[in-house]
Amino acid sequence: MDLGFLSELKGKNERISSKDLVAAVSHAIDKGLLKPGDRVPSLRELSLFLNVAKTTVARAFDQLIAQGLLSAAKGSGTFVAEKNSASSNKGSNTASAQSETESATKFSWQEHFSPVAQRLLLQSPSFITSGDLNTINYGSTPAEFLPVSEWKSRVITQYRADEIVPGGNKTEPLGFRPLREALVGFLRRTKGIQCDASQIALYSSSQNALNHILSLLAHPGQQAICESPGFAGAREHFRINGLKTKNISVDSDGMILSKDILADIDADWVYVTPACQDPTGAVLSEKRRKELLDWSSTHEVAIIEDGWDSDFHYGSQTLPTLFATDETGSVIYLYTFWRLLYPLTSATLVVLPPPLVDVFHASKRLSDPPFATADDVALCELLENGYLEKHIRHVWKQYRKRRQTVMFELKKQLGNAITVQPYTGGMHAIVRFNSEWSDQQLMECAQKSELPIAPTTSYYADDAPCREYMVFFASMDETQTEEIVERFVSALKNG
Repeated sequence: MDLGFLSELKGKNERISSKDLVAAVSHAIDKGLLKPGDRVPSLRELSLFLNVAKTTVARAFDQLIAQGLLSAAKGSGTFVAEKNSASSNKGSNTASAQSETESATKFSWQEHFSPVAQRLLLQSPSFITSGDLNTINYGSTPAEFLPVSEWKSRVITQYRADEIVPGGNKTEPLGFRPLREALVGFLRRTKGIQCDASQIALYSSSQNALNHILSLLAHPGQQAICESPGFAGAREHFRINGLKTKNISVDSDGMILSKDILADIDADWVYVTPACQDPTGAVLSEKRRKELLDWSSTHEVAIIEDGWDSDFHYGSQTLPTLFATDETGSVIYLYTFWRLLYPLTSATLVVLPPPLVDVFHASKRLSDPPFATADDVALCELLENGYLEKHIRHVWKQYRKRRQTVMFELKKQLGNAITVQPYTGGMHAIVRFNSEWSDQQLMECAQKSELPIAPTTSYYADDAPCREYMVFFASMDETQTEEIVERFVSALKNG
């Protein structure tokens, strides 16, 4: 138990008496600092803490027990009484405590709420993302594909070193400099992005990064284009910052951004997941990328490009990022290691156009000056020696086999009762079941058969299609897939 409720008593200059201790404990109970059922520190703990004799504490305990404030159980200790005989004194102690509580709540905090706080209360943002869904491993890599031994080796080496983090605790507002320098090479080799370390800002999560971007650059009343289905967190961040959202549908070529559609939209922002649309896995086509960049340039529209799951593709050769092909500097690039390395790290990076570096540097220095950790060094080393890229290639081979097996088995055993979408990115496949079964039946049968699926409902801003699911093939060993799908189909047909 925290002994803070006795700190004032401990600070007394004169000798502490049993009467003083009784008064302090009674006051703590009245104020709610000690609640019914709380265990009270032992005679020895209190005598040491207060530097008084055990007999002094014992006399105080005896009096408190006699008053019904404490109860003692042989061999278990002393506790705040659930009901005490002092309840008849509510006219004094309890009433005064209640009066103090009411007084404490009279301060008008609501008048101090910022516009963001007011919108949070009015809009009550509630959304579900893959990170909330245990049925698909929270959207992260299965434990068997985490580079645990390599990570552990580097972290242990750090803790055994004389200096845990090179450079000590010196803070860099945009994040650990060696890690940002290592990321320059990683981004160039894997995403085609040419940038300087000074353009990279590090965050603890993609949500944190997105919130910081909008807090600095977005204005209430502006309009943002988002994907539907798409990452609900992005839509909510725009709304809470006072922006209106325009939701655009997606198909097998990603967000539908034809010239006719764009011509009717007056927007200030676009949030898009071109490398692996969230959640479908569709890749934004080269034609649509060009149309988006041209339109952005003409209408001064800022683009947030989220490369959230851009490490695994199973179709044609991947296309360059929007950031890499943009010639006007209108794109902010966001990437997280969540999908690849959680729970080892959820580190997230933002690549900034050069004109934004100074303002982000100043803001992070005030609000979020990150101190380098052993985990930063571990990730840095995995990037510097090329291990992480080798690891991605190894995992990709396993995922490709698992994806092919899952899609084949589902189609073979369910036939026309299921439609498997041919999207080519990510760690899950999108499927739609026919109307023969309800969503409740599908989820119950999946749970019984250990088929990892989750509905896409929460990703849609408007009406969601019925019986559409993400099948998390990444966690399905191809040697067991046939049996799992058989159990699932059997449960559906016999249910």
